[in-house]
Formats: sequence, C-alpha cells, structure tokens
Amino acid sequence: VIARTMKCFNSRSLAFSRRCVPLLARAPFVPSKICAAPTCVGLASNHRINPGWALNSHSPRYLSVLPKRSGLFDNPGLSSPEGFDAATEKALLEATTLVKNIIENAENPSVEIVQMFDELSDVLCQVADLAECIRLVHPDAKTKEKASNACVVLTTYVEELNTSTSLHRALKNFIESEGFSEADEVTRRTAESFMHDFEISGIHLEDSAREQVVKLNKQILEVSHQFLQNINQPAVIDKEQCPPFLAEKFPSDSKRIVLTHVPYHSPDSKLRALSYLIFYGIFPKQQKTLEALLSLRHKLAALVGYPTYAHRVLESLMAGGPETVSEFLEALSRKILPLAREEAEEMRALKLEFGDQVNPQVLQPWDIIFTTSLAEKKYLQHGLDSVRNWFSLDSCLAGLGNLFNSLFGVKLEPVSVKDGETWDHSVQKYAFVDETEGLLGYTYLDFYDRHEKMASDCHFTIKGGRELCDSSYQLPIITLCCNFQQPSAGKPTLLSQRSVENLFHEMGHALHSMLGRPKYQNVTGTRCSTDFAEVPSILMEFFLADRRVLSTFAKHHKTNEPLPEALMDIFRLSSNGFFPAFDTQMQVLYAVMDQKFHGQHPLGDSTVGLFTGLHRDYAPVDYIPQTAWFLRFGHLYGYAAKYYSYLWARAVASLIWKSCFESDPFSRVVGERYREMLMYGGGIHPCKLVKNVLGFEPTVSDLVEALHSNVVEHREQISKLTKWKSVAASNSSVL
Repeated sequence: VIARTMKCFNSRSLAFSRRCVPLLARAPFVPSKICAAPTCVGLASNHRINPGWALNSHSPRYLSVLPKRSGLFDNPGLSSPEGFDAATEKALLEATTLVKNIIENAENPSVEIVQMFDELSDVLCQVADLAECIRLVHPDAKTKEKASNACVVLTTYVEELNTSTSLHRALKNFIESEGFSEADEVTRRTAESFMHDFEISGIHLEDSAREQVVKLNKQILEVSHQFLQNINQPAVIDKEQCPPFLAEKFPSDSKRIVLTHVPYHSPDSKLRALSYLIFYGIFPKQQKTLEALLSLRHKLAALVGYPTYAHRVLESLMAGGPETVSEFLEALSRKILPLAREEAEEMRALKLEFGDQVNPQVLQPWDIIFTTSLAEKKYLQHGLDSVRNWFSLDSCLAGLGNLFNSLFGVKLEPVSVKDGETWDHSVQKYAFVDETEGLLGYTYLDFYDRHEKMASDCHFTIKGGRELCDSSYQLPIITLCCNFQQPSAGKPTLLSQRSVENLFHEMGHALHSMLGRPKYQNVTGTRCSTDFAEVPSILMEFFLADRRVLSTFAKHHKTNEPLPEALMDIFRLSSNGFFPAFDTQMQVLYAVMDQKFHGQHPLGDSTVGLFTGLHRDYAPVDYIPQTAWFLRFGHLYGYAAKYYSYLWARAVASLIWKSCFESDPFSRVVGERYREMLMYGGGIHPCKLVKNVLGFEPTVSDLVEALHSNVVEHREQISKLTKWKSVAASNSSVL
C-alpha cells in the first residue's frame, strides 16, 4: 500500500425507518438518512421535566406530577439489565401460546387468523425493537449485552417461525377462503405481507430445502456481522514505511500508525491523499467477506425461486423489481451526469485556486469534501458560522410544533419522565396530541452525541400502533436519535444548518408513526416499503427550505430578531449543497453498484473489477486504482438492493411538495389529505397512497424529471445568489 501511495505522489494526484417484518424477520439497523451530520436541564431532585419551550400555555394533560421509579420506556420490568432476559422469556411464552392458537384454528379460517398473526408479531417486536434501540444508545455495557442477546434469541426463534408449515397452512387457508375476499383492503394486504415473508423464506420448499434456507439465513447473518465489524476496523501501517507527517496526525506507537478516518477537511493535500489511499486501500479479507455475503444472498434468492437477490427484495416495494430500478437510474444518470461533470470542473478550479500540492490540475476523491468546504468558506462561511444563532434547539422544536398544528391540528406536549425511564439524563419525552382525537403517541428524543451512542441519526419504532380486541388503540412509541453537540453550561443548544435539516428529517419519520392509525402493527408507520418510508422525512426537508416556514421560528436566540433575508438565502442555498448534480450523480453510482452486486451471479468479475467499470461509466471523478471505498460502505449490509430508495423517495417527495404544498405550506386542507397518505402505514400499497395525494400515479419519467428539475433549480439559485462573493460581502453588514 505504501509503495503504491508514494508512486501515486510522484505520478498523479490524487460519508430509515426500520421495519419489523413478520414474523420479525429482522433487518439490521440502518440510519434513516444517508448524510447524517453530526435543552435539557436536569432538576435538583430525582424528578425530571423536559425543558420548557412552551408550545401551549396550559400544563400538558399527560404530565405526571409525582416522581416515580420505573424502567426503560416506562416498563418497570426493564429497571435492570436482567430485565431483558425476563422480557425475552415472557415474549417467547406468549408467542408459543399464540402459535398454538393459530395452528388450532387453521381449519377455521377467518380474519381472526390475521389478528393473531399480528399479535404474534407485536409480542416479538415489542421486545426485539426496544432491545435493538437500547443496544445502540445505552451507556451501560451490561445492558447493551443483554439487549443484544435478546435480539439474537428472538431472531433465531423468528427464523423457525418463518419456515413453519403449520403456520403457513393456517394463513394460506384464510387467503384462499371467502373471508379473505370479503375482508377490508388493509387486512388483505397485511395477510399478503405475512404470506410474502413466508414465501421468500422458502415455505413452499421440501423439508431439506427449507433447512437449507435456515442455514443460509444463519450464514448470511454471521457474514453480515463480520462485514460490519471490518468496516469499522482502522488501517494499521508500519511506521517505518510512512512519511513522518502521518505519524503526527494519527495515533501511533513505536512501530505502527493507526488510521481511523480520512481527514477530508485538512488543507494538507498530501495528508488527505495518503490517508485516503491507505484507509480505502483494497482490503483482501473484507473483499472476500463481501463477495461471500453477495454469493450467499444470491444462493438464498435462487433457492426460494428468484432469479436474483434484487428480485427477491424489490418484489414488494414501490419499484416492483430491478428492471424498473435500472430504468430509473439509467434515465436519471443521462440527465444528471453532464451537469455533474460541469460541477466537477468548478470544484477542480477551486482546488487549483487554492494551490493544491498534489496534482492541482485533477480533482480526486479526497478533494470532494475539501473543495466543497472551500466554496462555503469562500462565499458563505461568515454566514454559515453565524446562522446557527437563529436556530436554537428550542426554537426549532417550536417551529415543528407550529407547523404540525397548522397542517394537522396536532401539538407537541412535553412530558415528565420517571426515574429510570430513559437511558440518559438528556433524553426528552413528548406527546403528540390531536385537537380532536387526543393523545396519538409518545416520542423519546435523544438529541446529543455521546461516545457510547451510535453515530448516525435514526428513528426506532419501540411499539407499533394497532387496534386491540376491546376496540381501543395501542398507542405508538418511538425514539428519535440525533447527534447534536452537547450544549455549554447555561447556553442554549444552537444548531448548524445540517443539524436543523436532520432534525426535520427525523421528525418526518415521527409523523409517519404518530399520525398512522392502521389496524395492524405489522404495517404501522415506517413498517412499509423502503422506497416509500423515506418520503415523509424528505418532504420535511422541503418544508425547512421554504422561506415562509423558516420565518415562523428562525429567531436570534438573544434578541429574538428574525433571520435576515441574506442569511435566509445562505441557509436555503446550503441545504442542497453547492454541487447538487455532483452529489446526485454519486448517489446514482452507489445505487447502480448496489443493484449490480445483487444482480446476476456469478458477477463475471471481482467486486473491485466490477466497481472499476461502474465508476468509469457513472462517476464524475476519476477512479483511483487499488482503492475500494465500498468495502467500508455499510449500506451494502442494511440496504442491500434497496439503496436506490433514497433517490426514489426524494423524487416522490418533490412531486408531493410541488403539487400540494408549494403554494401554501400551512394549508390544513392539503395537510389533511397528506395525513390520509400517512394514516395507513404499509397497510395499503404505497403507489395507491401516492396516487391519492397527487391525483395521478407518477411514472419513472415523472420521478426522473422531478429530481432533474430540483437540481437545475438549485443550480439557478446558486447562480443568482452568489455572484458568490458579492453575496458574502453583503452579508457582512447584517451579521
């Protein structure tokens, strides 16, 4: 690696919504947003109250006034790590009883079969999803261990259920009965969702083949975990082979240097280049692990009757299959790639102007983030540094509350938490309260970065909403995690533009969970098609970029003065980046790579060889030989064959914004129509829900044009706002 690196110096220059699927066919954690960026005051007593940004003048009706001791998420049984053992055992006992009841009623098919399946899924999900959240955010190692064990035990049990011919027969009997055709649309789709998970698990196969499916699933899980572990492994290099400046920038001992990242923002191009070449150098062990994982996935798909793993995954999504995804990505690339190459030239010019040390004439992968930061510093930095003064966390939450109240008649009310209910003193709890329906559900907000907490912003469903036998409704509980900087003592939490955008994005997921009222928890909120689940969260980014919405809450934290127009322009400009075509085209590359890796097998080449060709055809920047950054790309684990979903969902969100909200982002009439789309979660096909909102079912061409027009419009805004230096200069007078 070092030899290649030094040669390179001489010859060239050289950064979501989880679904608990039946019967809890576990998906790994995936951040709900690709590019995640990185005030709570405890009272003296044990009784804690969330900080007071008062959205309502009266005391919240759900506010507890007496300090009490509880367990995690107000579950007394989870007051200690051992509580996860007891919760898992209880869930397994309840599940066993439900399985028995389903099998006993197999010959008497009715809607009750679907209800029992959903209750079985709920019993398991309530423990597994909660445990998944806690293992990723809790500071205590013992609690993390117990939560992880719960996930493993329940996953193993679910794999057995998904190959149970007795359970399958009970569900099949209902689907083939008159009761199925007479059932409502949500019940039919939920039943079909359960059946789909049986079928992709090979339920139709002979006993020996089903055993092979279970074996393959186990192998896939093991290899996937190994792939993830390798992603986070640092690159360790012999100190004698490295130039001295590298040892000054990274941890080292007398013999080795440990590279944990690439310092993309460093002005030292040699440091960026060498770090990139070492950190993303081809890692044979990881390449072998990835190729083994892809091969196992393909074997599983072929065994259960699909031509590729992508076909198996995409069958139930909005796109419907890899052919449609390929059509979407190819058409998008034809529109965007020429624009992306133009922006690459602009980035190269910035690099040249800066006086880069390593082949300044060529834009390299390690230059992308740096040149973007150069653009921000050159044209907007003064504004970007100052704009956070208008975005305290409290004011942003208040702005979200006002927006929800305008659109849906829903308020956010802070709720006190009991001792032991949360995993960190800074975690806040809010109730979503409808003006007519009352309490809709609870959201726990874990805002701040901690060393023991996962680094990505995300949404967890802790308890899904569903209708209960007594006609009451099981209220949803979710957790939103962000990674904002811890506030200084006595000072408010001030958010960067990226942090505000992440907050709005995650609150879009919260809306999906809180406003949904499906009959079955298996299809509640974000438990829906992946390429649909990101639509509400991305739509919230469009609201954030609107001047009218910004003006309702962007107030200076000291003076309460509104955000000046010039800074508002800067905020809105930076929301989509300086190089929107370049960024979009890189997402196309990632998505195409994902599809190819999960397409026809054998691949015909190594993953490195295949990616080299894809990079040449789709990337606006040159590929660096002997590097393979995708070997550290975690989405190949969690979003296998589904990475296109981010682009697809952004296109759908754009169409909804332009058709419904662009003329009036506070319209209650339109808000209620949009609420109908969120009401059913995954209980109705997403294409039908989108059609009901838009008035038409968008084609691939519509989706491509939506993204293309967004890029073009943003580029025009950049051209108008900048005359870049003049904007920056004019801003100095208002800061």
